[in-house]
Amino acid sequence: RLQGDWSSDVCSSDLFNAHLLKDDYIYVQKHLNSKTPFISRKIYQNVKKDIEWEENSLCIMKKVLKAKIDQNSDVKFNLLNTGFRKIVFNDKHDIFWGIADGNGKNNLGILLCEIRDSYYEK
Repeated sequence: RLQGDWSSDVCSSDLFNAHLLKDDYIYVQKHLNSKTPFISRKIYQNVKKDIEWEENSLCIMKKVLKAKIDQNSDVKFNLLNTGFRKIVFNDKHDIFWGIADGNGKNNLGILLCEIRDSYYEK
């Protein structure tokens, strides 16, 4: 489990990427100190992922997103203001998390909708 202040200056994707080798202090710090999500993505892409990581990646990202949203009232406000509309993450570089040219899984958008809906259920 990643510890620390998950304030708005640390990107959710950096936290997610750091979680891959969460027990490797240097690897985690590279992500938490990366200047942009693209730098963090390059570090992440150079690490071999096992089947367990692939199977758990959605659960890990959902926990990271929930923690970030709970700690940032402005982000939570904006998420709730989407109502019950579908959230689509456009990303031409990543069709697992987003959609590019109408193709992709949009997993980030789906997770954000699930988190948003959980707030409405309370």
